[in-house]
Amino acid sequence: MMIWEMARPYLYARKTPDNRIIIGGLDESTGYLEKRDSMILNKRDKLLKQLINLFPELENRITADYYWGAFFGEIHDGLPTIGMYPNHPNCYFLLGYGGNGTVYSVILSQIIRDLITKGGHEDSALYVKERNFSKSIIH
Repeated sequence: MMIWEMARPYLYARKTPDNRIIIGGLDESTGYLEKRDSMILNKRDKLLKQLINLFPELENRITADYYWGAFFGEIHDGLPTIGMYPNHPNCYFLLGYGGNGTVYSVILSQIIRDLITKGGHEDSALYVKERNFSKSIIH
């Protein structure tokens, strides 16, 4: 089961095979490590409260075993990029998934596979190019 609430800030949750719940979202923008880390406990509590709002029967039955915060980076045009780094020949990098990482990682890994095994892919020009990253932002 997967829940993806489209409100802003968004919320997502999914059940694991061992009957745990992974919940996340309620993102806030900051580029500072100390500020991000200072919000972790409060964010954990808000996420648990949101989960209980969705499933009231979980009240007094759940706790957070693990919790963390992370930076979320986006590229100004919203597209991930495939790149090659001169200091690491024969290595491809797939960066900038944004909120669609699961989808893009599958699609672009197929493009990288074809670049390596076939020497090209019809859609590679969409993602393999010189791009201006100076407008990229961190949440």
